[in-house]
Amino acid sequence: MFKSLFAVIILCLIFLSVGRSNATTFGQHTSSIVEDETLDQEPSTPALESKRCRILFLGNSHSANHNIAGLVESILRDAAPEKDIDCHLKTAGFLDFFVADTKLMHSLKDGTWDYVVLQGQKISMSGKYSYSTKEAAEIAAICFEGKTKVVWFAEWSRKDVEGERERILKIYCDLAKTNNDIVATIGNAWELSLAEKPKLKLHSADGNHANKVGALLTAFVLASNIATADARRFNDVPKLEIDAETQAFLKTIAWKTQHDAKKDSAGQKNSSPETSINK
Repeated sequence: MFKSLFAVIILCLIFLSVGRSNATTFGQHTSSIVEDETLDQEPSTPALESKRCRILFLGNSHSANHNIAGLVESILRDAAPEKDIDCHLKTAGFLDFFVADTKLMHSLKDGTWDYVVLQGQKISMSGKYSYSTKEAAEIAAICFEGKTKVVWFAEWSRKDVEGERERILKIYCDLAKTNNDIVATIGNAWELSLAEKPKLKLHSADGNHANKVGALLTAFVLASNIATADARRFNDVPKLEIDAETQAFLKTIAWKTQHDAKKDSAGQKNSSPETSINK
């Protein structure tokens, strides 16, 4: 009898220890990203407000390379086939160049666009200089006047450049403060993914632009922010020929980044953007 009772106790302990392990395994690497038990409570389809959604990307080569706007469109169309989703890209060297385009500025406040993604604020590469953000803020103000939602594309840092991500994020967070805009913390997603998988390559050979894996991670982050959707529910993007395991990892990173940003926003509303950067 005692032997049987002892065996039952041992089995119970084994069951409990196994049940507590929720870490996600990618290949041979055990991730510190823990699966969220509330996954089924997350929105299963993008929370886009209207049947038709028009999204304009204003940016430079960081937006243009690997057609990030096209990737976001593909992701959202696949996730919400009942919606009519169109993404368009207009490029310039920096955001301040767009202000002189009166036709474009008019379209930002006349209801043409539902969302505008802003990327390409001029930022000092050395961190020693400050460039005007007045023009970028003017674009955002025009969008706000036209009830067009703004998503700030807080891009990644150059490869192996310490402190650049923090500088970039702070500038975009400061710009977003006035109208409580969305900040897509793409640089955070890149840093988190590289912390989890140091051998993963996100930069192109120049160490500045994204390769196709970096572009896809960026697109998952943007799509989840635009649609308030759980990136882990997105389907894979087959046209990039990135394996399913890597895509699943990128989607989890995109979700984790958005999840952390929401927690930071809720818990640190009175803190400066720099203190809410993911460590």
